[in-house]
Formats: sequence, C-alpha cells, structure tokens
Amino acid sequence: MLGAYAIAAIALPAVVALVVPLLEGRERGARALAAMTIAAFVALVVSALVVPWAGGAFKEQKLLAGLLMYAAVAELVVVYGSDVVLPWPTGAAFQSLALIMLTGLCVTALAEDMLTLISGWILTSIASYATTALAKDRASAEGATKYAVMGSASSTLLFLGVITAFALTGTLDLGKPAGGPLLAVAFSALLFLAAIGFKMGVFPFHGWLPDTYGITYPALIAAVSLVAKALGILALLKVVTLFTQDLGQNWLLVVALLSIPTMLYGNLGALLQDDVQRLLAFSSIAHAGYLLVGIASLAPVPGSVPEWGLMGLLTQYAAYSIAKSGSFLALAVVKEGAGSTSMDALRGLGRRDPLLAGSFAVLLLSLMGMPPLLGFWGKLYLFASVAFSAPWLTAAALLNTAISVAYYARVIKAMYFEEGEGPPLPRSAARTAVAIDAALSALLGLGPAQTLAGFCAG
Repeated sequence: MLGAYAIAAIALPAVVALVVPLLEGRERGARALAAMTIAAFVALVVSALVVPWAGGAFKEQKLLAGLLMYAAVAELVVVYGSDVVLPWPTGAAFQSLALIMLTGLCVTALAEDMLTLISGWILTSIASYATTALAKDRASAEGATKYAVMGSASSTLLFLGVITAFALTGTLDLGKPAGGPLLAVAFSALLFLAAIGFKMGVFPFHGWLPDTYGITYPALIAAVSLVAKALGILALLKVVTLFTQDLGQNWLLVVALLSIPTMLYGNLGALLQDDVQRLLAFSSIAHAGYLLVGIASLAPVPGSVPEWGLMGLLTQYAAYSIAKSGSFLALAVVKEGAGSTSMDALRGLGRRDPLLAGSFAVLLLSLMGMPPLLGFWGKLYLFASVAFSAPWLTAAALLNTAISVAYYARVIKAMYFEEGEGPPLPRSAARTAVAIDAALSALLGLGPAQTLAGFCAG
C-alpha cells in the first residue's frame, strides 16, 4: 500500500496538470506554474531520500527515487526553456503534458504490482505521444504516428509479459522470482525486454526512433527523450528480480547480445549523419546500449558487481537526461534562428553565440564521456560493473565509446573551426536552459553525482 507521502508525490503533478490547460492564452503563467510544481516535486523526492520518516515512500528502492529526481530536474530545465513553444496554440498543453509524463514516471517508480506498473507505463506513453505531435506540422505528425504505432506494439508485448509472469508466479506482485521451467522464464523475460526495448530504442526495436527524434521539433524531443529512457530503466528495475535468479548467466548473455548491436548501430548510424538532430537521435540508440550494460551486471554471476552497475545506471541516466535535453534545446534555438539543424547551420556558432556554442560543446563532451564531466562517471561505473564477469562486453562498450568521439567531435569542429554565416540567434530562456544543463553536467561530475549514486545503490 502506498503511504500518504507517496500519494502526495503522485497527486501534486497530476492535479496541477489538470489546471494548467485552463491557462490557455496565458502560456507564461502556465510555464511558471508547471516549473514551480516540478520544483516542489523534486523537493518531495529529495526528502524521500534524506528524511527518515519520508523514506518509506520508496522503502528500500532509493535508486528509483534517484532516477526520478534526475528525470524531474531535467524536465524542470526543459520547462524553463520551453519559451520557444509558448507562442504556439499548444503552448500550455506542453506544460500540462510534461507534468503528466512526470506523474506516470512516479507511478511506475512506486509500483508494487504489475497492474500499477502498466498504469504508469500507459500514462507516460500516451503523454509522450501527444507531446511529440504538439508542433502540428507534417514532420511532427509523422514522428508522432511512428512513435505511437511502435509504442502500441511495446505496450502489447508488456501485457503479454505480465500474463506470462503471472502464469509463472501466480501473483501480480513485483519482486518475486518467476520460478518454473527455464524456457518459460526465458520467454517471459524476452517479452519484457522486447517491450522495454521498443521504448528505449534498443536494437532491433529501434526503427521508430531516428524518424521521431530526428525530425520532430527539437524542444519537444528534449522533453520526450529523457522520459522514454527513464520509463524503460524504471520498468526494467521493477521486473529484473523476476528473472535474474533463474536465468543467471543467460540473463547476462541475452542483455549483452542486445546491448552490443544497439551501441554499434547507434554509433555507426550517427557517423553517417549530416543533420545534427538525426545525429543525436542515433546517439540516443547508442546510449540505450550503454545503459543495458548496467542491466546485464545484475545477473548473479561470479565477477559481476551489481552495485557498480546500479551506480552506473543512475549516473549515466543523469548524464543522458541532462545532456540530451540540453542538446535538443540548443538545436531548437539554432532552428529558430537558422531554420535548420544541419551541420551547416552550426558552422561558426562559436563566434556568433559563444554561450550557446560553449554550453552545447560541454553537453556533447559529457555524452562522449570526457572526464571530469558527468557522462564519464556513468560510463566508468557501467563498464567496470562487468569488467570481470564479461570483459568482452566492457571491451565492446569501450570500442563504441571511441567511435562516438568521432561524430561528437565533428559537431564541435563545425562550431569552432569552420567558417559559417547565419542570422543572430534569439536570446531566449531556452538558450539559458542549455547553459544551466552544461553547468549541471560539470558540477555534478565533480562529486555530488558519485556520492548520490553510492548512497542510492548501497
């Protein structure tokens, strides 16, 4: 049963999400209300980690609270930087949908049974589909349609996974090992992995992602990208106990066989892109592969260090959510000024707008894994977690990280070392939000993120 504190954490964004659409025509007020609500939500989640009487809201699942906190912080910065969508007729709807997505994540994090897990999954998914379509142009309609169709397949597989897990365990409660014949457990695990793989963009379930993240208005993807990865990680952590004990080494092998081609496909695909938004879309696929390394480390096999895997999941998700949302916001600013997100539009940006270019460069370096930025620590923990149980997986992850350096460096090179002309970029809150994300990527990498990861995974 959920306590009053947990119910408050769910109800706060849900209730305000219903109020925000009433502020249509007063979009700045809607944005301010949404931002204050998310800030209050962050305070609630943080208190669940540090206040003894509030800690029962997440019981022993401090890691889930940490993931939820990072998702909310990244979403808060996106909402602050959403002035680029405020002039739209759907400007207030964006703020409401951001709160609904956060509500769904909270329900998923607090789920104690599979039906509640499904409820949070559906709530977050539907809100993310609607968010993708808010621009109401042809590209966004195409991206939202592909996302919704593939999302429907994902939800169907999740339902099938729940049915098979119920058949094995005789209960809908989470946290109980599945038991039963090995083939039946493996089949149920594959259904869950496929469902969550669709949501996260894991190969071979990734087909929708480049055509959604790569063409939809970038500020919308700034909100959706961080939510989709959070939902996938939260769902995986909720169901992983069902399978790891029975599958053991097989769990590590199956997840690794999903992780390696996901990293490789995402990184090689990004290398071939001339449009920076599509480049970031493919790199989102690669980051799903990195995150799966942490999931693989949870297999109870000799040499595996699940504590490092959990620390890596939390820290890498923090790096991804902050850097990706900030990067897509940076592209939204560029698109507003230059009308394009191509490599040509970024050439010479370091001279035209030093703040935006410098902040964007920091975020790209964090995604690359450059020390001491946040992304370095996430990858360090993830790769080290399987270094003794599956050194070949660590080697594959390191190789893919090296590949990623090439395309991130291309973008930085275009901004600072290539000539380019363009109109002045608008001085918007989105531009400031990118700088905030860059500062978070740098400051959190200097110690706070590692301390929080150790506390949550301990």
